[in-house]
Amino acid sequence: MTGTVDKAILPKGYAFVAGDDGRDYFLHVDDWTGVWDARDLRRGVRVEFETREVSPDRYRAMNARAVVA
Repeated sequence: MTGTVDKAILPKGYAFVAGDDGRDYFLHVDDWTGVWDARDLRRGVRVEFETREVSPDRYRAMNARAVVA
């Protein structure tokens, strides 16, 4: 799955990703693969990730990484 970082709350270590499927995904820093760099989670950055349904209306991004253009 791919999407775009919509909002990043870096002091708390998480962000929200607008998936290309129209769903919103919660992304925690622990679910970021590779070297953590706060610049990777600024608004507008494209990301690639796996998904997990937490409940019928809540989704989580897992194993996420920035998409290099």
